[in-house]
Amino acid sequence: MNEATKEFIAILISHVRDEAIEASDITWRQLDREHKGFVAKRWEKARQAGDLDELVRMIIADSVDDAIYSLLHAIDEGILPLVFKGTNLTEDGGADLAGFYLCEARYALSKQRTYEEELPGL
Repeated sequence: MNEATKEFIAILISHVRDEAIEASDITWRQLDREHKGFVAKRWEKARQAGDLDELVRMIIADSVDDAIYSLLHAIDEGILPLVFKGTNLTEDGGADLAGFYLCEARYALSKQRTYEEELPGL
């Protein structure tokens, strides 16, 4: 394995895997706090209802979304320069691949469950 491949894997681990796990950990810690984010409020509602199956389904989907968001954010920021079919994704995405994914693409393109958030001002 060459150094570029090792660097690519290291970036994936630190900027995608680790950040996604950290985001889920933060959301989980919010469950016992008065002020919660949108995802934590949804998780808390399922937990309070005793619907552990739905809570796990939410956590799975949200964790995958966090990982994909982290990947696209790393591309947006130029941390993970990526070319796909000859297209530089950082340049072509206008540094907003992550936002496009969260606000539009996952709802329009996914065949699996998504949980739409009601964001203030949208």
